[in-house]
Amino acid sequence: MAAADEEKTAFHTGQGVYCYTKMPFSLKNAGATYQRLIDKAFENQMGRNIEVYVDDLLPSPQTIKEVQSLNRKLASLNRFLSKSAEKSLPLFQTLKKCIKKSDFRWTTEAEHAFQQLKQHLSALSLLAAPKPQEELIMYLSATHGAISAVLLTERGT
Repeated sequence: MAAADEEKTAFHTGQGVYCYTKMPFSLKNAGATYQRLIDKAFENQMGRNIEVYVDDLLPSPQTIKEVQSLNRKLASLNRFLSKSAEKSLPLFQTLKKCIKKSDFRWTTEAEHAFQQLKQHLSALSLLAAPKPQEELIMYLSATHGAISAVLLTERGT
């Protein structure tokens, strides 16, 4: 952010008046500015080994630890995705026989599965407000320490 524009982001608190020195995401054009700069910075890698979302970068894993992290995330989504195990199997297979870091190989099959999973996840249903008189379904989960609920409806595509 230009120093001359910092005062335009000023806000008051009980401790004083402050302003941002970097562009906060709450500004009107922050998303578009971010996307434009990221597109420019990663233009040679986008679509090849990195995907850019509004506030996330999702590069292909390059190490055993990165694949393990991705596999943990996919495992937590397993019950929400149809044929999740089948779709993510090539990612799990990259860890097979990886005793040393040098044994790790990111295969074309794993890359293809990774791209397919990203495409599948980005095409999932979106959050939307319920329509009046629409039948709603409530899913509840309760433990001794917490209660959570999800309210949803099923609609055609």
